[in-house]
This record gives sequence, structure tokens and C-alpha cells, in this order.
Amino acid sequence: MMDEALPALRRPRALHPHIRESSTAFTLRDILVQAFYAWRPILAAFLLIFAIGLAAAILTKTRYTAEGRLLVVASQESSERNLGAGALASSFVAVDSQKIVETEINLLVSEGTVRSLVSTLEPDWIYPDLVEERLFGLLPPHPRAELVGRATRRILESLSADASTNSNIVRVTFAHPDKEVAALVVNDLLDTYLAKRRTIYKNTQFDLLTAEMQRNKQELQRARDEIDALKRNFEIVNIQQEILLIANTVDTIRARQRQTRERRVSLFAQIAETKQKVASLPERVFDFVETSDQSPNIDDKNVLLRLELQRDQLRAHFKPDYPPLQELEQQIETVRKAIASGERPNFTTLRRVRNPTHAFLSDHLAQLEIEMSATEQQLAELARQYDESRERMDLVRTADMQLQELEQRRDVLETIQRDYVLQIESAWLDRIAAEQRDKNVSVVQWASPPVFGRSRAPGLAAAGLVGGLLFAAAVGFAVTRLRPVFILPTEAERRLGIPALASLSETGPDDGLPQAQDAIAFLATRLAEFAVDGERLKRIQIVADTDSPDLPRIAVALSSEFALNHGRNVLIVDLSETGNSVLRLMPPGDSGARETVRDLEIVETSMSGLFATRGAQNSALAHLRTPLPELRATFTELGQRFDMTVILAPPLNRDPLAQRLAARVDASLMVLVAERTRVMSAVRLRDALLEAGGNLLGFVLSGRRYYVPRAIYRRL
Repeated sequence: MMDEALPALRRPRALHPHIRESSTAFTLRDILVQAFYAWRPILAAFLLIFAIGLAAAILTKTRYTAEGRLLVVASQESSERNLGAGALASSFVAVDSQKIVETEINLLVSEGTVRSLVSTLEPDWIYPDLVEERLFGLLPPHPRAELVGRATRRILESLSADASTNSNIVRVTFAHPDKEVAALVVNDLLDTYLAKRRTIYKNTQFDLLTAEMQRNKQELQRARDEIDALKRNFEIVNIQQEILLIANTVDTIRARQRQTRERRVSLFAQIAETKQKVASLPERVFDFVETSDQSPNIDDKNVLLRLELQRDQLRAHFKPDYPPLQELEQQIETVRKAIASGERPNFTTLRRVRNPTHAFLSDHLAQLEIEMSATEQQLAELARQYDESRERMDLVRTADMQLQELEQRRDVLETIQRDYVLQIESAWLDRIAAEQRDKNVSVVQWASPPVFGRSRAPGLAAAGLVGGLLFAAAVGFAVTRLRPVFILPTEAERRLGIPALASLSETGPDDGLPQAQDAIAFLATRLAEFAVDGERLKRIQIVADTDSPDLPRIAVALSSEFALNHGRNVLIVDLSETGNSVLRLMPPGDSGARETVRDLEIVETSMSGLFATRGAQNSALAHLRTPLPELRATFTELGQRFDMTVILAPPLNRDPLAQRLAARVDASLMVLVAERTRVMSAVRLRDALLEAGGNLLGFVLSGRRYYVPRAIYRRL
């Protein structure tokens, strides 16, 4: 596992645990650095706004304020005038003096009053600049048609009228560069206001109200005539009683219809039952039987023949079990027996009469059928009466709707008539009190030319100063937020989320970074103490986003620290475009010892324990298509020969080799150049290394400038 002293990054946006919150927060030093870095646009922004404020202070004129005073008397009649004609209904009206004063103030400073004043005094006399050329002669004067409106607007901006809470004195003030004009405008405004007030309060409503009352009276009489005609046409005396009577009639007819229908149903049932009973009863019933042996002559055979003839007739029409037929059979049998016995025959008389029950039910059935016919006629009559009542109800409903509209119209006209009477009385009283009402407002102080004026130059200058500071701060913030490069290590830490391991000041091309030796030494010490999985770092990759002369210098300085002060054999693998940039900074030693590891030519430098490659850009290590086993074998042999290998990778914008080697080395170190490395390029480089699976230790910021003077910087 990695040592907790300097953990590497494996995910974008992840912060190292050892970075404290204070390292990423803005400090006064950071703000001053940003201000000194962008001092030109900040100073230009400040001077622009300050110059505008200073020019406004120089060009502004001293303004003189003229003052006049009005006395507003809140009397009973003035309150009635403001409240309207309805105030006549009460003899005691609460007078709100404050509302009356506010009403007079609104009338005094209204646009109509000021426009009348401007039309009287001429707008170019009040403001001569309205007829002069504008913008130092670049624009023509304002059109004559706009002068009155523009002068009115400018007077309203400089005019004020107010009254204290506990006083009826209205203070009228007007500011103008000319004291004489200021006093004249106030006095003429008071005269214009008083004249307009007399015109407004002039009573011209009495005749108009009288004519309107007569017209309304005619309309009211016409509405009443229409109501009477409507009642006569519909034969209505009282519409409500008529509606109630028709409703009761309809209810009565409905009740009688229900009762008649019930009676009809009952008759249907009785008729059906009676018909059934009549059908089941015989029409004739047995009365008595008489037997006699008296026979004046014997006529048995004739009797027998006659009975047989009757029997044959009955058989042709009735069934054998028919009682009369059976009786004939018995008679025939008796006659035959008598003839056969030769005895004197006996005569029997059988009498049958009409069934009385059958006759009663037949009579009752006839009565029920007659009553049924009468019931049907009654239902028809009730239906006719119901239809007549409904028609009458619809007619009355229509009349009621028309009558309601007419009555509403009559009520409105009567209300208007009463209001006209009250308003006419009030207008009459206003006409009587017209002469007294003008005394409610009087001028207690006319304006005189003021002696002292007021200048806004100090305020404009102060506003320009404050506005310049605020605008300069806004411009500085915008420049800082929109700047695409880094100038401070803390900026890079906040934007990249990785720690700044060293910050190197800007140096010349041939000094070998002498001012950065302490930072390089501290960085080398931290890297020497850093361990991966319990082992010290053996392979480090140094990479930047673009070509920079500081990249080989940092690699040489860091490797020199490892070789000179930590006793390690260090190899610098220069994979830059030339492959010999390291040897230009650290020439070969006097011995000229050389060796070859695979296809890498290794040269011993003038510093003991420090070696560098020559022409490594042509080796298999510098090719993207080199097989992974060969790449691992090369690193294994280099690890057996040297204690530490520092790889100087080509810039990522030219060759993605650094991304290929990120996962093969122990850790990678980014180099950012102040004022040259773009933010998006640095973010792309960080993401590329992390996405390739490499360990990212942090970054080194080179070429840093100290824009704040040293005397100030040391005190922060």
C-alpha cells in the first residue's frame, strides 16, 4: 500500500487527505496577487467610472431652491364637497384635514397644472438648453413640438410639495440653476393652481342635475305605465296570489286524477270478477217436481214418441251428460216401462226457473260498466282542466318575468330619482357657498430668489470614487474567473483537485534553477521517503501538457538531488522530441563511460551517480506499439541496474506516450507552467493519466512570478 504521507490520485476530482481546507481557501495574499496581475484592466475600469463621476461633478451646476407656502383650511363645506352629495344625508360630517391637504397637494403638483404653467412662461425661457445643440454639437436641438412636454417633465422632477402631519401649511419648493427663474416658477405655479382650483370648484352641476332628474322622472313614469298595461293584458291583479291560486288548482286536479285512476283500476277489477262469477253460474235452477196418476186418456205411445223426438233433438246439440237430456232418457225409460207393465201411468212435472244470483250479477255488471264509462270521461275532463291550468301557469310565469324586469327598472329609476333630489340640494348649497370656498386655500408666503444654492459636485465625485472601486472589483473578479491559465499554486489545486508539490519561480535560461533548489530539495526528500506497497519509488514519470524548457530542468534538478544527496543511482530517460535535452543541461562526464540496456544508450553525466539516455526517442520505450512484455522487461533491467528511473515523457498534446507509461511507472508528476499552461489542458492531462490507471502524485508549478512587491508580500 502507498505511504499515507503523499497519497496518489486514482480518480478525477478526488482531493488528497493531507491537503488542508485553508490551502484551497482564498486569502488576502491571493486577492492581492490577482489584483497586481490584472492591474491594467482594474485600473482602467476604476479610472473610467471615476472620470465619469468627476466630469459630472465638474459639469453640474449649483441649484437654487425657491420656496412658497400655502395655508389649507379644512372647513365643513370643503369636506362635504370632497365627500360628494351623499354627505347631505347627515348634518355632522367628520372633517379629515389630512385628506383635504393631500388633495390640494395632488392638484398643485399635477401634470396639467405644470403644463399650463409651461405654456404661459415658454419652455425655452425656463430651460434654455432645450433649444441648444446636444452632445457638444453632434445632435440637433429638440423639436419644438417636444419642448412643452420635456420642460414639464423636468419641472416635475425638480418640484415638490409636502405638508407635515400636524400642520395644514403646504411647503412648495422648486430647484433651478437660476435663482430668479426658480422664484418666478414657484409664484406663477401658485397663481396657476389657484385659477385652476376656481375653475374646478365652479358649480355647474345644478342645471345638469335638474335636466337629468326630469328625464329620469319621465323614464320612471313610462316604466309604471308599462307595468299597469302588462297587468291588464294578462288579467292580473296580484301576480303572487295568481301564481299561488294556479298552483293550488293544479295540485287539486292532480289529486282528483289520482283518485279517479284508482277508482278506474277498482272498476276494472270488479268487472273482471263479476264476469267470471256470471260465467260460472247456470242461467236456470231447479224449482220443484210434481207427480200425478190422473190421466184423462192414455197416450203413452204418443208421449214416448214425442220424448224420443225431443231426446234426438237434444242429442244433436248437447252432450250425453247434459241434465235435460238425462231427464228425457229417464222419462222415455219410464214410459216404456209403463207401456210394458200395462199399469196406469203416473204423470210427473219438473219445473226449472231463472237463477236469481245470475240475474243480480248481470245487473251489477251492467252498472259497473256504466260507471267505468263515466270514469273515463271524468279522466278526460280532468286532463283538459290540467292542460288549461298549465297554459295559464306558463302565461303567468311569462308575465311574472316581464313584470320583475319592469319592477326592477322602476326600483332603479326611483333610487336614481332620490339620489338626484339629494344631489340637486347639495349642488344648490354648493352654489350658495361658492364664494366662501375660495377662502379655504390662501398663499401665506410668496417665493423670493434664494441667496444660497446647493451643489451636487462632492456627492458625484464620491459616487464616482465608490462606483470606480466597485466596478474595478467586478472587472478584477471577471478577469480572474475568465483567465484560462494558472498564476498561483492554490488556483491549480482548486481547479485540478491535486496537491501542489513545489512552486518554482521564473528564472533565466542558463541559471539551472538556482532559486528553486530549496523547493526541489524538499520535493526530492518527500519522494525519497514515499513508498509504494512498502517499497520506495523506483520509476517516476514527469509530464506536461505542452513543450516547455522548464521540463528537462526540473527533471535534471530532481534527479541531481536524488543522486547527490540521497546516494542513489539515477537514470533520466529523455523521451522528448530531440532525446538529448537533458545532456545539454548535464553534459557527459570526463570518463565518457557508456552502456546499452536493450536499445537504450546510457551515458554517465558529470555528476556522480547520475546517468542519462541519448537518442531514447528512437528506442522501443518511446513507441506506442511496443509489446507489453518487452516494455516490462526493459523496466525490469533498468530497475536492476539503477536505483531510480526518471522518465521525461513527451507533451501529451504531441504524443500520448505519457498515458501509455502512466500505468507502468510507480507514479507520475505533472509540470504546470505559470501563465502558459491552460486550465482545460491541465484538466485533460490529469484525466488522461488517471484514466490510464496511473498514480498521480501532484504537480510542480514552474515559472511563477511574484507580482506583489516583496516588501508587501512578506507582511501578508
